[in-house]
Amino acid sequence: MTGELLLQVLNSTTTGLTSTDATERQTLHGANVVTEQKPTSALTIFIRQVANCLTVVLLAAMALSFGVQDWVEGGVVLAVIVTNIVIGFTQEWKAERTMASLRDLSSPTASVYRDGELRVTPSAQLVPGDVIAFRTGDVLPADVRLLAHTNLETSEAALTGESLPVAKTLDTIFDPNLALGAADRINLAYSSTVVTKGRGTGIVIATGRQTQIGKIAEEMASRQANNKGGFWSKVWDKTATLLGLRHGTPLQIKLNKFAYILLGLAVLCAIIVFSVAEFELDSDILLYAIALGIGVIPESLIPVLTITFSVGAKRMAESGVVVRRIEALEALGGVTNICSDKTGTLTQGKMVVRKLWLEDGAEYQVEEAATAFEPVGRIAEVGTEKYCDNGSLPDDVRKLATAASLCNIAELMPPDAERTGWSARGDPTEIALLVMATKLGLGRPKLLGQDVPNSEKKTPEGYQLVVEYPFDSDVKLMTTVYTSPDGEKEQALMKGAVERVLARCDSDLTEERRQRITAQAERLAGQGLRVLAFASRNLLQPAATLTRATVECDMTFLGLCALYDPPRPTSLPAVLACKKAGITVSMLTGDHAATARAIAREVGILPQDHSEGKGAVMTAQEFEALSESEVDALPTLPLVIARCSPSTKVRMVQAGRRRGLYIAMTGDGVNDAPALKQAPIGIAMGETGTDVAKAAADMVLTDDCFESIVQAVREGRTIFDNIQRFIIALLVANVGEVILLLVGLAFQDRTGESVFALTAVEILWANMVTASLPAVGLGMEVPSAEIMERPPVDGKAGVFSKLVVVDMLVYGFTMGWTCLVVFVVMIYAVGGGDLGVECNGSNGGPACDVVFQARSAVFTALILQNLIVAWAMHSLEGTLLSWKAIKHVARNKILFWSVLFGVATIPLCLYVPRFNSDVFHHGALRGVGWGVALAATVVFTLSVEGWKWLARRGGWPWLTAITGGTARPRVKDSQDKGIEEKA
Repeated sequence: MTGELLLQVLNSTTTGLTSTDATERQTLHGANVVTEQKPTSALTIFIRQVANCLTVVLLAAMALSFGVQDWVEGGVVLAVIVTNIVIGFTQEWKAERTMASLRDLSSPTASVYRDGELRVTPSAQLVPGDVIAFRTGDVLPADVRLLAHTNLETSEAALTGESLPVAKTLDTIFDPNLALGAADRINLAYSSTVVTKGRGTGIVIATGRQTQIGKIAEEMASRQANNKGGFWSKVWDKTATLLGLRHGTPLQIKLNKFAYILLGLAVLCAIIVFSVAEFELDSDILLYAIALGIGVIPESLIPVLTITFSVGAKRMAESGVVVRRIEALEALGGVTNICSDKTGTLTQGKMVVRKLWLEDGAEYQVEEAATAFEPVGRIAEVGTEKYCDNGSLPDDVRKLATAASLCNIAELMPPDAERTGWSARGDPTEIALLVMATKLGLGRPKLLGQDVPNSEKKTPEGYQLVVEYPFDSDVKLMTTVYTSPDGEKEQALMKGAVERVLARCDSDLTEERRQRITAQAERLAGQGLRVLAFASRNLLQPAATLTRATVECDMTFLGLCALYDPPRPTSLPAVLACKKAGITVSMLTGDHAATARAIAREVGILPQDHSEGKGAVMTAQEFEALSESEVDALPTLPLVIARCSPSTKVRMVQAGRRRGLYIAMTGDGVNDAPALKQAPIGIAMGETGTDVAKAAADMVLTDDCFESIVQAVREGRTIFDNIQRFIIALLVANVGEVILLLVGLAFQDRTGESVFALTAVEILWANMVTASLPAVGLGMEVPSAEIMERPPVDGKAGVFSKLVVVDMLVYGFTMGWTCLVVFVVMIYAVGGGDLGVECNGSNGGPACDVVFQARSAVFTALILQNLIVAWAMHSLEGTLLSWKAIKHVARNKILFWSVLFGVATIPLCLYVPRFNSDVFHHGALRGVGWGVALAATVVFTLSVEGWKWLARRGGWPWLTAITGGTARPRVKDSQDKGIEEKA
């Protein structure tokens, strides 16, 4: 259709819809969003907290306690349940709100004609029939049919994979077999594509899920839905979700499975208690079974894990990384490879002029400023130390810079009240040329993006624009005509592809000179630079009387300008940090191989001495031509793949999986979504990424910067270490309590009833009050100094590595037998062996003093040892018995003060009348009991330190080998000295 006919069909006008029409159509068509993610309800989050195996065990314990009318113990268990649910609910609610804030990363507004005037409106409110305006740099908010445009080009790489911008037209096109291709429907512009040049207006023809991007997203969602299986599969999915085996991160699912194992162990322990009592069950036997069951369960494990993830996600957000799927936090520690985009990630995504070349052979290097838009820097002739400024510019350089400034429609704006730094608008190449000219004092004034009449478009030197022939993708040239400052002549200035400019130069440019210029252009291109040629001509008659073809002829060659997208200053140090961490960085880019190779060498992906070897750099065509077996036969996967397509990224992920690699893959386009989905960790770009790419990714970079990925890996490794720390600290107590209570069945009073070495309330106090707060502190430990100087963790073993399990068992058994010794000493050596009668409750009277004293001493030893383990786990290898370790612990305020708080609660539990006897069923501990408890704590501390030295730090090599080796080997540094000095 023509634009006029389409306006009639959609009942709209060139001045847009009225607000009333727009509101009615919004109701009919819905919001202009690709995927409407419904926020998780509070009820759903609450059910997740309750449908947890650890909570179920506690609910059973609470029911049994109330069933035998032990109101105090039942109330304590109820308080623990409520505390766990509140903490878990609060943290997950915050996480859900954080995920919802991701919508802010999308293009949020659009310029829309409403009620006859141009307004800035949220893009979600667009409807079919709206007329919108857009210009260079804008992200299109919907699919539109173009009504008017000036030199409009859009980048459709995010949608079609086409790397070059697409020039648009207003012509009608009729072909029923047209596919969705950049070369086909060129009178349409698509949602989420970027305007790279020009400006235009268009009428919205599709919004939300009806856009081309929306249809792709719908197709992906329907495929996932169809792959869910049949009826029984869905039943199992529902059941597994209810049991906590579907919802959550892999670690949370693994912990839920672990919890069901513990549930089975708790049932087994209860059976053992019942069998010892010959199944003559009374309230004491049931309470003993409850105590043992509670001793098996690490009540605070899930809340502490949730808090650790929440804090980690917040810290990563501060580093420019938004975590969309919480499982990425635990997975980051095992990343072995990072496959990164080049443009905007490793590089600044902005062009700068690097070299100028004149036909007389002179070559000039252009100084770079701190940012690409800042017009600060000089030029110097290559091979000399002489710098040129505006007053000493060679005449030929002045002519070239003047042409770069005037044959240009970009805008450069200095800092002001609204901008903290220099900013620009326009084509990246033209911006770079204008910045270079401004450095030399030959820039143009800011035009503020307005349609300024030709008579008012003047340069600082008095040139006045006569006519502009915009860049055309067919001729690959742009030409402007200006009157000279004296107003007596008109001068044409041209820029474009080298071969096209040379073809329009006069006959004085001999074939030999042309070949020499072409050779220089190829040499510069081989250095990874984009080369443009410039030419000029003094017109003999007014341009108004000439055609474009007659203006663009008989030109005089001025020189070459070589540009490139400079690396971010942080890229080289970040790549080196990855190499020291045992992580291989690969660059997958759509650029030419020469450009890719040059940038990869500059950022440290390829060695400076050109020793990367065969196959390190490939084009996508070469890589795709290899069979799977040939790819697997390569010594290593390519470090650089040029002319990369989205399918190449998928193949890279699959090849890495076959090698057992754990790859983090970056992407920004719709076509990148499959690679982001298949990669162990998918990373989308926040600034340039499409909504579909963000939805498929695990993480989103808010600044598109490679350094943010490295910071994310650092944070992921820190979280992994912290999880190991608090898992050991929490589960050690459970192992010790189970050993103590099972062996404690042998201690029977005069009536044959087993006497509690610990009561259920004492166990809950130890697990929840004195162990959980230090565990939270361990979850907030800062990264160790060498965290990025060791290999990636073993992703298959996860946090439950062989060494962690052995640590847990060794420390737990030590805690169990030392506490058992305390009980034996207090009963038999101090108390004479009298276990009294009915001393499991608070009604035993003076005859239970021996048992109450013994129980108080065991409780004190257990609390102190729990707290010592928390401090000792600040490092899984390092000693606690050093001044350096004490200072480190003191810097972690939560860990430090939570341990001191735990110590302070001991007198509270021991000496407050009625609170000690009626709640905890123990007595006020006397001096000898303190001595026994402290002695057991010293033995336990020395045992922990001895084990660290023997098994962790290699004191006994044979033991180190059995338990899994030294935990933290460093990566050998293989970087050459030159690149490290540059970093």
